[in-house]
Amino acid sequence: MDRSVASLLDRIHEQYERWRTGSPLDGVELARFFNAVGRTAAVIGLSDIAAEAERLIHRLNGQTERQWTAEEALMEMVPLLRCFYEAGEASSATIPSSHRQGPEAAILLCGNDPLFFAYVRGALQTVPWRFTTIPSLEQAAASMFRLSPDCIIVSVKEGEWENPDLTVLLERAGQRPYLPVVIVRRDEGKEGRLKGYELGADDVITTPAADELFVRVRRLIEKKRKIDDLVLIDELTGVYNRKSRVLIIQN
Repeated sequence: MDRSVASLLDRIHEQYERWRTGSPLDGVELARFFNAVGRTAAVIGLSDIAAEAERLIHRLNGQTERQWTAEEALMEMVPLLRCFYEAGEASSATIPSSHRQGPEAAILLCGNDPLFFAYVRGALQTVPWRFTTIPSLEQAAASMFRLSPDCIIVSVKEGEWENPDLTVLLERAGQRPYLPVVIVRRDEGKEGRLKGYELGADDVITTPAADELFVRVRRLIEKKRKIDDLVLIDELTGVYNRKSRVLIIQN
């Protein structure tokens, strides 16, 4: 991700955190925020982001008295976030229609990056996936067996590689026959990518557009289901074997 884009995105994240810990905001404050983002984007040459900010300001006309929660404001920003995460892409990150009717899957999103997760949920709303978001890595590790996800997507920022909760989460995922974990990170350095693989991640990618994330996660989910079939279903009889019955009882 371009440094100027990442810097502006960090400012949006900081503002969202202030909203999350404060009182509901009104339409005037939200429009003022979009105006500030648009002006900054225009100055640094991000015309698509500036245009989307202007469109959102017009959309807020007549809603100045409405009170917005931080989560509602975040969902309103999804089109703007799409511009950030798809900046530099040759075309809009659209999921091919041939893939939208694929098998359903449960996806666990965890890590302290609500902007990226809001973008993912908004961009992949036509895909038959059910998303659960748990910001705390510790809570995600404790909940993964109960939630039984088909894939875990973890957002890791620079400096978080030594987080013991990340290590525990990856270790617990490794206790399953196969539970893929994808780490999404902002930095583009080779060191971070290698560290993620070393810790046990199945894929480590720099903050991607939705179409790339979808394809890579879908392939891991398909692999998981093939492995589940091999582990849990007896080849000769085609029914669940003893190991699968034990796992079902444990869960």
